[in-house]
Amino acid sequence: MSALRQTVNESLKRYDPFQIVLISAGTVVAAYTIGKIASNVSEFKEAAVRAAFDLATKLPGVKGQVEKGKNDVRELLGKSLVIPNDQKFFSLPLNGLSHEEVLAKMQQWHDHDAAHYDRGMVSGCIYMADKHHDSLNTAAYSMFSLTNPLHPNVFPTVRKFETEVIQMTLRMLGGDPDTACGTTTSGGTESLLMAIKTYRDEAFAKGKTRYPEIIVPVTAHAAFDKGGQYFGVKVVHVPLGDDYAVDMKAMRRAINRNTILLVGSAPNFPHGIVDPISEIASLAKEHGIGCHVDCCLGGFVLPFFKALGHPIPAFDFSVEGVTSISADTHKYGYAAKGTSILCFRTRALRDYMYFVCSEWPGGVYASPTMPGSRPGGLIASAWASMVSMGMDGYMTKANLILKTVKIMKDGILAIPELFLIGDSKTMVLAFDAHPPHNIYRVYDAMSKKGWHLNALQKPAGIHICVTARHADEDAATAHRFVNDLREAVDYIKSNTAETDGEGGMAPVYGTMAKLPNVVIRDVATAFIDVLLDEKEKPQA
Repeated sequence: MSALRQTVNESLKRYDPFQIVLISAGTVVAAYTIGKIASNVSEFKEAAVRAAFDLATKLPGVKGQVEKGKNDVRELLGKSLVIPNDQKFFSLPLNGLSHEEVLAKMQQWHDHDAAHYDRGMVSGCIYMADKHHDSLNTAAYSMFSLTNPLHPNVFPTVRKFETEVIQMTLRMLGGDPDTACGTTTSGGTESLLMAIKTYRDEAFAKGKTRYPEIIVPVTAHAAFDKGGQYFGVKVVHVPLGDDYAVDMKAMRRAINRNTILLVGSAPNFPHGIVDPISEIASLAKEHGIGCHVDCCLGGFVLPFFKALGHPIPAFDFSVEGVTSISADTHKYGYAAKGTSILCFRTRALRDYMYFVCSEWPGGVYASPTMPGSRPGGLIASAWASMVSMGMDGYMTKANLILKTVKIMKDGILAIPELFLIGDSKTMVLAFDAHPPHNIYRVYDAMSKKGWHLNALQKPAGIHICVTARHADEDAATAHRFVNDLREAVDYIKSNTAETDGEGGMAPVYGTMAKLPNVVIRDVATAFIDVLLDEKEKPQA
């Protein structure tokens, strides 16, 4: 050691102390920068592509082509959203309309929309569509439409509803009544956002890291990416195994000192596969970090599938190491849109979700989730739905859904040109087409028959999320789906030379697959613009 020290001192004689400090600091900064780039290769690559794209759009002729492309997207989407005989209200009417006039107009527009879903040909989206049950939800909402949980002293009944909805959900998901707790939110996205915020703030408070990361399967809901962006948390995506569940070896490799949370889905949205929650929870416990199970889609149906003897792996608080679960009451809980429950194993963890401002001149302000004011009517609807359904009601619906899924699954497998993506044991069935057939052309053919299915990507596919709306006693909807799907495949086989029709998904997804993410984001932005903006057309 002394010889090494003497050699180093001799080699540094020609430098003064300031130079040595400067070189040392520069070396540390360079090493840190290289390390950050190496650990954020995807972000670095995307930034480079964005810079190149921005530069390209400044070239003569290119900018005009890009803007034309965006305008074409806006025009195409705008046409698909037209309501016939629509009357626009861009300014307040000089004289208010009577209640009868307002309701008559709204009824007309409601009937137009209802034509899209009344036949039970929509994937997910409409989970019950039972007029008797809908009337209960509407009556409950109406009765408590003026209420706001922000004022529990004024509306104590809404507080009762909220605590009981939370407790019923916790018990359904295996929570300990003495220690487990939760909150209602506006839907699955807010539940996932609040989960990320909770684990981030816990990490900050306990000094675990200043640069929090969460690890999610590539099939985890996009709301995790939204939460990461909102709260400054890095989202690390890990690939799937051959069974389309998360690759546990990849998840283990992704863990580092900044990891605060592991995520699994039960089931995931694209393929209906339940991730190996027991393994994820065990890995999380081994590293002393959280494990969130996204049951937003399956929370109110998987427990009843399991109770019916269906092979659903353990996914709830019965699994040691699971620290939080989200489950949407407005999906298979059959409540009005939009409510969800975010559940925690302990109150100590939930405390990090809260927001408290003690210095505001308006008084001490505290709230559990993102909003301040919340619609008490929706919480009342969730309570009414759950109490009216009861265990027997949920079991009955779950049994009918399983029977419907079996008919549809067998029907897909009987079409040789198609194959299932993974072996889903849940209510989501995803499938693709064997080459040379294009699954998006199947999607377009089904759309022309009136079906509203979900187009998937990476890999290409279609899925149908089977709900109680599809689960007829006589299985009529299931058989119609299978027959229409067989006809759709026969159609694209007999029209192989046909160009994809205007407005279809085949050319859209075909083009999207070849574009960088930065371009797709611009197209998606144009789509959102269409949803939010509409200009008054000049009078002829």
